[in-house]
Amino acid sequence: MNDAELTRRVSAALTRELGAERAKETPPEMASEDFSEFQRAGVPVLMLRVGAVEPAKFAAAQKSGTPLPSLHSSLFAPDREPTIKTAIASEVIALRELMAK
Repeated sequence: MNDAELTRRVSAALTRELGAERAKETPPEMASEDFSEFQRAGVPVLMLRVGAVEPAKFAAAQKSGTPLPSLHSSLFAPDREPTIKTAIASEVIALRELMAK
């Protein structure tokens, strides 16, 4: 589970910096990532997801109901440059929020 206070702070910063149309909340889901070990040790955790699909492909999949390949699929093909830029921007925004005096 994401830490509620950490999620609130980072979500607010991402929404403020990227805009509400680019920073969206998603429903919780079962994921088997090993970062839960940090949570068990008392470290606040937050899993961010960055959209990686070309907007036109995403819109077509949403319209047709066809599922897109998931992260661990051999068919997963992110739109590299915008995905990397958005991921880096999101991490920097989060870090600046958390490291602010």
